[in-house]
Amino acid sequence: MTTLFLFAHQDDEIGVFHEILKALQAGDRVVCIYLTDGGAGKATPQERNAESTRVLTSLGVSPDDLIFLGTQQDIPDGRLPDNLERCWAKLTEIVEPLQPVRGLFTHAFEGGHQDHDAASVVGTLLAKRLGCLEASRQFPLYRAPGGRFLLKFAKPLNANGPVERSPIPIKEKSLILSKLFQYPSQRVVMMKLGPRMARDFLFDGTQKLQPLSLARLREPPNDAYLYEAWKIYDYPRFRRLTDAFLQAHDA
Repeated sequence: MTTLFLFAHQDDEIGVFHEILKALQAGDRVVCIYLTDGGAGKATPQERNAESTRVLTSLGVSPDDLIFLGTQQDIPDGRLPDNLERCWAKLTEIVEPLQPVRGLFTHAFEGGHQDHDAASVVGTLLAKRLGCLEASRQFPLYRAPGGRFLLKFAKPLNANGPVERSPIPIKEKSLILSKLFQYPSQRVVMMKLGPRMARDFLFDGTQKLQPLSLARLREPPNDAYLYEAWKIYDYPRFRRLTDAFLQAHDA
């Protein structure tokens, strides 16, 4: 059986390391697919691909099962909502030989980063296509409903449904935190997220997951959007593009 992980960017796997490890321990084939090239900052897509490859292969994922779709298709970091059809065409081609798929994990629909929310749209539709929607889950990563400086890490939204919590063992928490230092191109990002992850581990200590829902994708992800606060994207554009994509695929 294959367990499929759909990420917007290289390093997004930090939000779901526990599930990756759990799937490997269960003997599943773990396949991770990255939907953009990750090249919005100073690092090149190749550098970012190499970082995620080093981290995930050290956990036991086969390098052959790391698929950098965004790099292959020249889908820019930050522009996944603008490239949903190109992404979908290649993604459906990639996953065909991976079946049967036990379940799919992807980003929560939460209004943090426009690529994360677009990955949630694509992932939910793909889970339906693969017949594993009920077994698939979304994981919260980050959002900032109170403003750009009030970043929340791994905080589920009530609108995304009931929260399933899986305890993370102490040794695994240490392993996960140590992996944050293995993304040198993302040092600034990890300095922001690392302390929040450590705090979450200290006071909560669980992997938090929620179900995927096609109906949820027709709603606003949140009442405030971090990507708008960052001035890198706007919600009306995201809404227009994703609604057109969902309508085109009868979702």
